[in-house]
Amino acid sequence: MGPSTEYIKDEITSCDNIEDLTQALKELVPGRQKLWKDEINRILDESGLGKSGFAKACDVSRPALDKWCNLGGLPRTREQYIRIGMVAGFGVDEMNHFLQRFGGYSALYPKALVDCICIYVLTHHEKDEWVQKYDEIWNRLKNEITGDFVQGSAGQIDTVLFEEKIGEVSDEEKLELFVRQNADIFKGAYSKLNSYIKVYIEFNYLENTYGVDTVQDVAETQGWTPGLLQCVSLIRQNKWYPARDKLISLGIHLGMNEEEINHMFELAKMEPLCAKNLYESVILYILADADLSDVFDKDADGYSPDTLYYHACDILEQIRIPELESYMKEYLNAYNDEEG
Repeated sequence: MGPSTEYIKDEITSCDNIEDLTQALKELVPGRQKLWKDEINRILDESGLGKSGFAKACDVSRPALDKWCNLGGLPRTREQYIRIGMVAGFGVDEMNHFLQRFGGYSALYPKALVDCICIYVLTHHEKDEWVQKYDEIWNRLKNEITGDFVQGSAGQIDTVLFEEKIGEVSDEEKLELFVRQNADIFKGAYSKLNSYIKVYIEFNYLENTYGVDTVQDVAETQGWTPGLLQCVSLIRQNKWYPARDKLISLGIHLGMNEEEINHMFELAKMEPLCAKNLYESVILYILADADLSDVFDKDADGYSPDTLYYHACDILEQIRIPELESYMKEYLNAYNDEEG
């Protein structure tokens, strides 16, 4: 079974220096790329489709599939993981495990329209129809929830109860009616997460004197990636579908501690930071070290929310694990010599 998550976290966060951390990572935390390479090759073999047939079924290019199978390259979106899971024949529980374990995303969330459709398809159609039906229904219904979300207009309904109601929908005509009747619930699926992030930005930056007046100022100072800026824009519009790695990136850029990042995960219907993930184990070390260094002490002289980002980059520049570097370049813009 290997060491527990708690043991790995304790070992990682108690490292005294970067050398000890690097060694602990190599001994305790398997690379995400290797885990994914093993999993996608297993799925491919069991599918019996061959690479060309599997790539076509998943709506990805053959070179992309080769990269996954040979190099451990990762799918770029949650949508791709869902398609792979459908082609693999995963039911709802298996799909949830697959999305969380290998994709780093949330499990299927019934109050998100795309996930509602996925749950309906997985429970009402034959496996060989899943991808086709998923596409057909999504393309037909995705415009049913346009417009602004009105807080509280749909009332509150328990997520488990809502999923049970989806299970009671017997055909596509009734599903379409169900979506229309619950449009505000779907529009507000992540409203609490979006509100939390917006309030956090407002309170920690724009209502305090840190030399910035807008999120754009923060982004320019720290060198945010275009993808992260797009996230903030979509969050303001209540249109973002949260991605785990980008939530972590946002938390680091905004100076959040472990508890605050995990609260974002809770609102996004995701598991807390996990020490068995190479990327997240390093983030846990950074947050623990930052706490010991009083980076989160808002009463300290010269405190700035930017400090965590620069503290993280300083640590990351000392860790040279190729897989880790590629993640940090993409999500934290670390190792960028031009930006400093």
